[in-house]
Amino acid sequence: MIDVLFTELILKYLKSQSKSRITGKYYPSELPWCLRKIYYDYTIGKDKDLESKLVMVSGTLMHSFISDVLKFAKSEGFDVQSEVEYEYEKDGIVISGRADNVILLRSSNSEDTYVVEIKSKSKLPDEPRIEHIMQLNFYLHFNPGAKGYLLYITRDGFNMRAFEVNYSEELFKKLVDRAIILHNHIINNTLPDAEYWHGECLKCPYRNICFSVKKSLNSQE
Repeated sequence: MIDVLFTELILKYLKSQSKSRITGKYYPSELPWCLRKIYYDYTIGKDKDLESKLVMVSGTLMHSFISDVLKFAKSEGFDVQSEVEYEYEKDGIVISGRADNVILLRSSNSEDTYVVEIKSKSKLPDEPRIEHIMQLNFYLHFNPGAKGYLLYITRDGFNMRAFEVNYSEELFKKLVDRAIILHNHIINNTLPDAEYWHGECLKCPYRNICFSVKKSLNSQE
């Protein structure tokens, strides 16, 4: 009984924290992923399942702990900035977001600046995901000369693995182009192509709608 009560409270809390989407304003954490899913987010807005929401909660709790560590880091001579806001505009389309898990780290003993994007995972990857690289690359655009790192942390054992990421103007332009493509599909009410990743489709809240569209198109061929 109590577990059901807490589950309901968690769901209601998460719903109260959700923000309505604005056409023309897009997020660097989403743009590298399937554009059809993001299109559905803006036009249908179906909720994530409970498991996906709880994964987000665990990531938030980890970020809260990291924030406490960073407060301590300041006493150790580091210049730390977290929850940094970035915004890029082109042709009336805005890519914007508060980077809750991005950390700007400078040591008093060095002129180097580090932009660290933290990702919580069930297990450590052997290589960073290109979607995560594109997201971090967006933040590096606003910090010329900074060294970028993707820091993966396991949710259970707090094991860590870091990957260095160098800024790429090509990747930045690709992210901007994806925002423009998505925006044009939304305002013209046309469906983007589905982009497939192993495992991602199975977790997508729009999988049944998406698969039915694909099946319908195949039957017309």
